[in-house]
Amino acid sequence: VDYVPDDRKLFAPALTWRPNGVTSLTLLGNWQDDRSGSSSQFFPWSGVILPNPNGQIPTNRFIGQPGLDRYDSERAEVGWLFEHRLNERWTVRQNLRYARNEVDYLTVYANSFATPTAPYIDPAQRRLNRIGFFDHRKNNSITADQHVEGRFETGPLRHQILAGVDVLRFRERSESSRDAPPAIDVFTPTYPAYTPPPLQPNAGTKLHQDGYYLQDQIRYDRWIVVAGLRHDRSTSMVAGRPDEDSQATTKRGGLMYLFDGGFAPYLSYSESFTPVAGTNLAGQRFVPLRGEQVEVGLKWAPPGKDYSASVALYELDENKRQVPDPANPLNRIQVGKTRTRGAEVELIGRVLPGFDIAAHYNYTDIDDLLEPLAPHQAAVWGTHRFAIGETAGFMAGMGVRYMSEFQAGIAPITPSVTLFDGMFGYDWGQWRYTVHVQNIADKTYVSTCLARGDCWYGQKRTVIASARYRF
Repeated sequence: VDYVPDDRKLFAPALTWRPNGVTSLTLLGNWQDDRSGSSSQFFPWSGVILPNPNGQIPTNRFIGQPGLDRYDSERAEVGWLFEHRLNERWTVRQNLRYARNEVDYLTVYANSFATPTAPYIDPAQRRLNRIGFFDHRKNNSITADQHVEGRFETGPLRHQILAGVDVLRFRERSESSRDAPPAIDVFTPTYPAYTPPPLQPNAGTKLHQDGYYLQDQIRYDRWIVVAGLRHDRSTSMVAGRPDEDSQATTKRGGLMYLFDGGFAPYLSYSESFTPVAGTNLAGQRFVPLRGEQVEVGLKWAPPGKDYSASVALYELDENKRQVPDPANPLNRIQVGKTRTRGAEVELIGRVLPGFDIAAHYNYTDIDDLLEPLAPHQAAVWGTHRFAIGETAGFMAGMGVRYMSEFQAGIAPITPSVTLFDGMFGYDWGQWRYTVHVQNIADKTYVSTCLARGDCWYGQKRTVIASARYRF
């Protein structure tokens, strides 16, 4: 996209120390610095998926403000993974992470939301009003999970039990402003001088969560049973307002039977309680997300083979799921009860000597309140390892992805799309060289059109070359 850089620096060291056979400590670090902009520009229906007298809006078109628009972030994390085996039956673990994140998000975008069917402000259908959103925020969090695992028998029953506590402490400070920059000709853009308004501080937010859980996995002959309980307490804090406390006890259970030939049918039920930090753009506090899922399926891992397959049917009910605001693409709101049903089929592994495959098909039926997506999605990827003459270590891969058409409310239908990907690589000692290409044909397609009035182009051809050294 014109005027949009996409630069990243990443450093992620890890070091594991094992002083003996029963103790290990892994230290983790992660520093990432991104200097980018709004590479996902969104445009009105007309000019992307519906006809416009001026033609189609180019995929590289930038309708923001050069020199102003940016999405810059810096993230740093440190933590550890600790494990100590007390004896042959009992093990204790602690995983901890501290994260700090700072984001500058300054963006100017097209306003096609007030009148989605007639977004242009001139008879020639060229000019669009714009909205400016400018935000700077800092947050930090610390998460820690500590538990004990026990393996023992009671008569014919074999137990694998987990008991633990996890904690979360999150804090965020931000400042932001909004404005209406001058309109723009989306087909022949010129960028008038513009100075955004100063940022204004928002109320600081905090989130504290403590969770206590107990789970037992029991094996009896060919039966596997999982049963668990979890109790959560959370406090959501917004500066200048009373704290809001929430708590919930959730449960989960599963049942599986192991047949001859590697077949394993199963049934599972789970509940969830997920506190959500922060507020929306109107300053309204987010409340915890609650969910309930039932799943039935069949797994197949034939003995002596290097591949497996699975099929699953599920139904997920949620309350207070976050979705995009129909009136503002940069805002999130929470909706009431929603239901998602679906089916998943997967095959993965080495089906022939030197040939690996990964294939899946997903069917998803989502509630009208949720962000729309293609109900049918499928992909197949195959990798072949081979030699050229006397030189081994070569690999080549090819894949195809498919997404069906779908429609979001009054928006025009988002057409189906089929994309092809590829890979070529070479292993030489401890080195691996690869080139991955997504969307080989550089196909222009629309990933989604939303009822609020905007369409988004899909990812163009992406080529990534890498060299890795293992030691």
